[in-house]
Amino acid sequence: MEAGFRVVASDMRGYYLSDKQPGVRAYRVELLARDVERLILARGERTAEVVGHDWGDIVVRITAMRYPGRVGTLAILNGPHPARFLEELLSPMQLLRSSYTFFFYIPWLPEGVIRDGDFALLRKPGELRALLQRVEAPLLVIWGERNRFLSQRLAEPSHL
Repeated sequence: MEAGFRVVASDMRGYYLSDKQPGVRAYRVELLARDVERLILARGERTAEVVGHDWGDIVVRITAMRYPGRVGTLAILNGPHPARFLEELLSPMQLLRSSYTFFFYIPWLPEGVIRDGDFALLRKPGELRALLQRVEAPLLVIWGERNRFLSQRLAEPSHL
C-alpha cells in the first residue's frame, strides 16, 4: 500500500476454495467476466490492472471487451490472441503441441456440451466471435520461452 498498489488474487468460481456451483451454465465466460468486473467494484475501485493466465486469459480478455471502463491495463501470461492461435494452429509444430486437446474429440463429450442448455451454444454464435474482437485496454503479454504447448510465435501480433 505504501507504493499506492493493492493486489487481489482471487480464484475463479469453481476453483480451489471458491464456491462450486452445479452445472456448466454457471461457468459461462460472460459470467466469469462479470465476476471480475464485480470484484473490481467490491474492492471499492472503478478500474483495475487485470492479469490472466490460461483459461483466465480468455476471461480477462472478455472482461476488457464487455467492461472496457473497468480495465486499465490488461496483462496476459502465456496466452495468445485467439485469432493468432487460429492462424498458427495450421502449422504442423503447433498442431503437435496442441495434440493433447484431441481428448476433446471423444464422440460423446462434444455432443454433450453442445446439447447443454437446449443447444444454447449454437444459438449464441456472437459469443464465439467475441473472442476475435479488439481489446481497447493497453495490453502486456508475458511469454515463457520454454512453453511446451504454445509456440513462441503465438506471442507475436495477429495478422488478421
